[in-house]
Amino acid sequence: MPSPDRYRQLAQYSDLIFLPPASIGIGALLGWKLDEWLGWHPWGMLVCLLLGVAAGIYQVFRVVLHKNK
Repeated sequence: MPSPDRYRQLAQYSDLIFLPPASIGIGALLGWKLDEWLGWHPWGMLVCLLLGVAAGIYQVFRVVLHKNK
């Protein structure tokens, strides 16, 4: 049976499952709404989607590097 420390580590890294899709989804939703509101089609969606991808990657690196300290 794994030690309690192993379960704690698993719980700490479990947020990596949700961070990138959430960041990308929020970026896409924000871009879609900006396209509708301001008529920027497709630039609002592309820019916000890329910002969401960058934010997701940043969050993954931040969590991994912070947990390794």
